Amino acid sequence: MDRVLREANVKKILAKSRPRLKPEHISKRLKWTIAYKDWTVENFEKVIWSDEWSVEKSKDPRQQWVFREPCEKWLADCIHPKQKDKGISLIV
Repeated sequence: MDRVLREANVKKILAKSRPRLKPEHISKRLKWTIAYKDWTVENFEKVIWSDEWSVEKSKDPRQQWVFREPCEKWLADCIHPKQKDKGISLIV
């Protein structure tokens, strides 16, 4: 079995963990991307970016593995959506 997977270039990949996006989130992100796709580095340098970030300890420590070709690791069915929970959170 390992040989067959190796010959097909299929690897065991840890599923990427990303926030669960609703259709309206996806739509807003796409609209933002289209609106600013022609901006240059100089345009973005004029934007004041917040350095605020949060660290959160999740309740779900499980890892999910998927078997895919390396170029497929960002496909939607290879993503393990993060669950929003009331875990420990710190905003810095």
